[in-house]
Amino acid sequence: MNVSGSALRGQASWLLHLMLCGAVCSFATFGSALAEISSKPARVVSLAPSLTELAFALGMGDRVVGVTEQCDFPPEVRALTRVGTFLMPNVERVLALEPDIVLATPSPANRRAVEQLRNLGLHVLVVDPQSVADLAETIRVVATALGVAERGQALSQSFLATVEEVERLVAQSRPRRVLFVVGHTPLIAVGRGTIQDELIRRAGGVNVVAASGWPKVSIEFVLREVPELILDATMGTEATSAADVGKFWQRFSSLPAWKNRRIVTFADDRVLRPGPRLPEGLRALARAIHPEAFGDASALGEGGHAR
Repeated sequence: MNVSGSALRGQASWLLHLMLCGAVCSFATFGSALAEISSKPARVVSLAPSLTELAFALGMGDRVVGVTEQCDFPPEVRALTRVGTFLMPNVERVLALEPDIVLATPSPANRRAVEQLRNLGLHVLVVDPQSVADLAETIRVVATALGVAERGQALSQSFLATVEEVERLVAQSRPRRVLFVVGHTPLIAVGRGTIQDELIRRAGGVNVVAASGWPKVSIEFVLREVPELILDATMGTEATSAADVGKFWQRFSSLPAWKNRRIVTFADDRVLRPGPRLPEGLRALARAIHPEAFGDASALGEGGHAR
């Protein structure tokens, strides 16, 4: 897999955001933000990649005038004005675009800028989904704020229907023990209480990590817990190719996941960046955990040790 430098930096920043938000860090409510909006916004600034994707998925891409450096999907966003990074939005750049509404998700790093925008009189909608159900509700809330409530209802229903479809596909499969790592130095894993942990469960897996958030784990822990499958998303941080991922795990060749060729590169934004594409990310995750449920049983032993 060839990954551009900008994509790597963007994913690294997003992974940092996930780790920073291991605990709930919301600083606004849906209702207070929505009450301020009296008409369909004509100019929208998005301060999160997931919300940029959502605005476009709702058919409101032509209203988006500013995004962050990490916003890279859909391709049309590449032509839009950048207003800083997700972690450090630039207040002056946002103000210069004269937005009718600013969409944001909370993190300790961006809190000051978001609160400053609100104090300056801008309409700011902060959403903080912590689960699949929350994300479906977020779709409806953002759609209402953008004046397209019916589209939001339809998209939310489709979102949940796809999630349920994937769950049915793996319902008869034996749950597999999964380790999902997002960094090598140190070794950082998906922990309990995250959306990614919920996705592992919905995809027919059992997370071997019992700690909450994004804990650091040791190789000794990995050897002791004996995951059947290791999903490795470090291509957005330390690693730049599947070969790099393979070299890292080759040092621990006693792992059954290595011996059985069940170490999979999985730097999938649809899972790591919870947004409207999450159900298809769940499908990809379920396929990685249970390829046999998708008519691809041969994938259990084919390819390199890291794919």
